[in-house]
Amino acid sequence: IVFTAIMLWVYRFVLRKAANYFQKNTLVSVENWYERQLKKALTTWRPYVLVVGTFALLFIAFAGFGWSLGEQRTKVEFFPDNKPNQIIVYIEYPEGTDIEKTNQITKEIEQKVSGVLNQDSYIENGHNFMVESTVSQVGEGAGNPETDGGSSAEMPHRGKITASMREYKYRRGQDSEVLRQKVQAALVGIYPGVLISVEKDANGPPTGAPINIELNGENYEELIFTAERMRDYLNTQSISGVDELKI
Repeated sequence: IVFTAIMLWVYRFVLRKAANYFQKNTLVSVENWYERQLKKALTTWRPYVLVVGTFALLFIAFAGFGWSLGEQRTKVEFFPDNKPNQIIVYIEYPEGTDIEKTNQITKEIEQKVSGVLNQDSYIENGHNFMVESTVSQVGEGAGNPETDGGSSAEMPHRGKITASMREYKYRRGQDSEVLRQKVQAALVGIYPGVLISVEKDANGPPTGAPINIELNGENYEELIFTAERMRDYLNTQSISGVDELKI
C-alpha cells in the first residue's frame, strides 16, 4: 500500500509533467528533424544515390558473407548438435540371419550396454540418475529411421537397444554424450560379423548416412573386392567419429 501511494504521488508531480513535456516538445523536435532529413534525401540527385547505394551495400554484404564462409571464419549450423536424450544401439547381421540368432546377440550386447549405463559414477543411493529406461527390440521396429526412410518392414537380422535419459536437471551435471561414447567404446571390435552402431536421437529430418562413398564399374566382383578393401583401409585409420562402415 505504501509503495502504491508513493508511486501515485510520483506520477502526479513528476511522471505526468515529464510525459507531457516529451509529447509536446521532444517528440515534436524529433519529428521535425526527421522531416527535414527526408526532404533533403528525396530532392535533386540524392534519391538515385540512395537506391544505388542500398543495392551496392546489399551485394557487398552477400559477398562479405560468402567470403567469410569460404575462409571458415563463419560457420553455418542448420541443426545444432544436441546432447543425447536417447542412446540407441543398432545391431545388424547379414540379411537372411535367423531371428533367434539376432535375439541372442542382442541380449549379449544388452548386458554389456547395461554394464556401462549402470557404472558407479551414475548410481546414487541405488538409483541411476542418468538412465530412465532401456528397451530392446528385435525384428520389427529395429530399423534406423535415418537410413531406412522410416520403413516398418520386418527385419529379423536387426536389433535395437534404446536407453532413454532422464531430464537434464536430474543428471547431476553429467554429460550424456560422454556416456554414449563410453557405450560405443565398449562395443568396438567385440562381435565379428555384426555391424554395431551407437547413435543418439537426431534432431531434424532424416539425412541418411553421414559418410557415403559410391563406386562405379562394370565388373560386379571387382566392385565388391574394391569396396571391401576400402572398408578395411578406413577401419584401420581409426578416424574419429566413424563407428561402423557397411557395404
